[in-house]
Amino acid sequence: CLVIGPGQEPRIERMVGSHTDVVPTIVDQAGWTAKYSALGRSLFDSTATSRGAVCVEGSLVIRIEDEGWITHNFSRCVTASGANADAIERRLLSYLQVSLTLLRQNRVHP
Repeated sequence: CLVIGPGQEPRIERMVGSHTDVVPTIVDQAGWTAKYSALGRSLFDSTATSRGAVCVEGSLVIRIEDEGWITHNFSRCVTASGANADAIERRLLSYLQVSLTLLRQNRVHP
């Protein structure tokens, strides 16, 4: 992700982020105060913990974090890497449950 704007010093960040972080990052950098809903966090939010990216490949869903990754088939873990695979799996399943519920019910909570 390339962020260009007033007050931004050139640097390279090695954090994991994803498409869900784009809107919160724009809102944060623009200084907007209106309420909005998003599943991600601003890439400039230093209080964010357990940053991750969720990807889909065929019938598999993948969560990538700094400390590892997990591939899941919606029934069980297929492959994993990293010492905290169980915690990554819980975060992946939580993310899927929240996002799919909101989509099915056609609603988003601020």
